[in-house]
Amino acid sequence: GKETTDATVYYSESELTDANYGSGSSVSPTLTDVGTKTVYYYVAVENGEPRKGNKDIVINKKEVRVSANNAEIVYGNEAIHDGVVYSGFVGGDSADTLQLNPTITIDYQKYEDVGRYSITPSLEDTDNYTFKMVGGTLKVNKKPVTFTWKYDSYVYDGTAKTVAATVKGLVNGDQVSVISSGYEQ
Repeated sequence: GKETTDATVYYSESELTDANYGSGSSVSPTLTDVGTKTVYYYVAVENGEPRKGNKDIVINKKEVRVSANNAEIVYGNEAIHDGVVYSGFVGGDSADTLQLNPTITIDYQKYEDVGRYSITPSLEDTDNYTFKMVGGTLKVNKKPVTFTWKYDSYVYDGTAKTVAATVKGLVNGDQVSVISSGYEQ
């Protein structure tokens, strides 16, 4: 038959030797957060040579995606953003539990042209997370303006009449010209 050999493994966060291995534990040390921990082991073998050494436990930062939400405004309004969305937290962590407060930069200034502008989040890494930033877009739409007509209905009195258009909704000194045509006397 085969001969069996009993062995006991001891673990420690400090070096184990022939003289102190009994102070080790039968349970290996653990590491939860980012970092490196050296675990020392000692294998006591009945009727044999002991084995000893160490092994590193390495935990690297987890990447979390931080995506800026898109937003829309009308020309003439202040730039806005609609916050960010996070993807990739683990172990019950969240932006709230980590008290994250990203900085949002928008490359639009009030009264710039209608178009699309970048929304860029930024956030410092934490102890356990690194952040990958994904930009969003601020869409600046045309501002609607309205025309109202002054004096569009008269009672006959024998004098020449005219109409006048008033433009409403202009901002920042913008100007609109109204040219009416189609009637000659």
